[in-house]
Amino acid sequence: MILNTLIENSIDFYLTSNAVFLAEKLYYQCQNEESTYLLAKAYYHNFQFSSVYELLKQNLNHPPSMYLFSQSCIHLQKFSEGEAKLKNLLKIVDLNDPNTSFIYCTLGIILKKSFCFEESVKYFQDALLLNPFLWTAFENLCELGVNVNASEIFDQHSAQFFLNEMSNRLAFPNQSKIDDEKKSPLKNKNSKNYAAKFQFSQKNLKILPTALPSSTNLVNKVSAKRSALDSGLQDLHGNKGKKKILTRGTTHGNNDISQPSKMNLRSTSASANIKNNLTTAGKPSSLACAEIPNKEKKIALKNEENKIVRDETEEKYEVEVILDLLKTIGNGYYNLCQFNLEEALEYLQSLDLQQFNSSYVLGLIGKVKFEMGDYFEAENYFKKVRAVDLSNFKFMDLYSTVLWHQKKSVELSYLAHELIEFERLSPQSCYAYTLCGHEFHATEDYTKATNSYRQAIRIDPRHYNAWYGLGQVCLAQEKFDLSHYNFEKAISINPDPKIYFSLALVSHKAKKFEQALKYIDFSIKNNKEILSTFHFQKAKTLFEMERFQESLNELLKIKDMLQESNVYFLMGKIYKKLGKKKDSIISFTFAQDCLNTGSRMGTLIKDEIESLDYEGRAGNGESFRVLFDMD
Repeated sequence: MILNTLIENSIDFYLTSNAVFLAEKLYYQCQNEESTYLLAKAYYHNFQFSSVYELLKQNLNHPPSMYLFSQSCIHLQKFSEGEAKLKNLLKIVDLNDPNTSFIYCTLGIILKKSFCFEESVKYFQDALLLNPFLWTAFENLCELGVNVNASEIFDQHSAQFFLNEMSNRLAFPNQSKIDDEKKSPLKNKNSKNYAAKFQFSQKNLKILPTALPSSTNLVNKVSAKRSALDSGLQDLHGNKGKKKILTRGTTHGNNDISQPSKMNLRSTSASANIKNNLTTAGKPSSLACAEIPNKEKKIALKNEENKIVRDETEEKYEVEVILDLLKTIGNGYYNLCQFNLEEALEYLQSLDLQQFNSSYVLGLIGKVKFEMGDYFEAENYFKKVRAVDLSNFKFMDLYSTVLWHQKKSVELSYLAHELIEFERLSPQSCYAYTLCGHEFHATEDYTKATNSYRQAIRIDPRHYNAWYGLGQVCLAQEKFDLSHYNFEKAISINPDPKIYFSLALVSHKAKKFEQALKYIDFSIKNNKEILSTFHFQKAKTLFEMERFQESLNELLKIKDMLQESNVYFLMGKIYKKLGKKKDSIISFTFAQDCLNTGSRMGTLIKDEIESLDYEGRAGNGESFRVLFDMD
């Protein structure tokens, strides 16, 4: 229909309001699955997600509409409805269709947002099995803490198989079940072939690839295609005295390929086209044959076949380049998620200059430097991200943290206001308001900080950083119950161990030490890196519970990592409680040595020293230092 074409044309040229207008006319003229889908598609491109949801929430068995409905559910945060619709969709589509990989990936994203992490891992696995170019699935597996091997995920065999299958498929998976289950790479997830791609451990959410990422049937098909290409190259370029036209039924080993390879199909089709052009160009075939000598026909056929082989070779090379790029960035990203920072940096820095200077790679290197504690270098890379792409909000939370650590309040304030002005009403601007909240919090302007955080939450109720910021403001104002509520809201969105640590701080200040200890233990257990601040807080809580020896054990773990006055001061107090006065004096002495100029803790340390009943004690820190040297 003409209206269908006009609607798609308007969407292609981003005149979405025109697309909506025409799609509504089509829908009310003829209400069927196709017109409903086109109207929903126009709504979606016009950012009318609620309209998409209302239009498609009825029970439709139209696969594109079901998929589009799930996408609107993601935007509206109706994850359970989106999950149910996609699982129903998987019951009616061809699971062997490569486009089904997008359904698996979207379902994995929804399950991840619903905190069903183990199930989401399964669907991300299936997505990568069908489509090794799905970086989003790989990225999510890394973020979920899954062990993956990028060199085996982004494999030449499975990539070529995917591309060949794509050339024979429609834009959306067929609405039919698989007749021949042997074709599907997902046919038996408990088989040896599936284990060769992923080895799944329920305990730690681990994927341990141990072999080529494909089923036996998939490998046979791809190998046959590669053999056809290799033999074609040899016959056309190596045997100059012979001419061989590739035929159907190419085999690899003892496994017959029932369908012609992409190479064979293109060669046969090209030959037929040439013959048609030579014999039916407006004249009878006999006249055409009389006009064009047989030798010229052979030359034309040979040139066309050479062109086909060159096209296949160029495509194969292009695929290899793409896969090498994915492997390099993939290994870098995986190592970053595993906190193997040196390895991550090595992979990312090995990229060519063009890819290295992309905003994504620069941001990843900035994140590596941030995790290394090299804030100066991290700041430089985040500045480069802003220079390359001013609209990139992805790494700005780390950038602002780097500025905060370096006490660059002017730069931090400028960044916050710049992000707000860039897209005031966009979903990303909620982070900018959160950043302003952090700025006002740092200057103890709690009213403005609260207003900024609430503005961020109005834009995106699931922006956990804003809830976390509200919790911090309430904690500073000693509104412990309200602080606890805001931290709980942040955890319901993102169960980060560091937010649990904030809950531990609230509970500690509210004198709920047992509860505080549970939160701290959870933070330490679920954090991949050893954070000395976690152990120090645990030591403080144990001290308040009069579990002095356990508290001391925690401090001994971190005293070399965190050589600060408050660590040795607490150790001195514990030794004093345990009756070890000599060790107490030594710890207080170290605490004095670590003091910053003008610190208020100096008076506290002096009071503790003077309270000790120690024979031969001196009146100042220098005498204790002499005593320590003598021992």
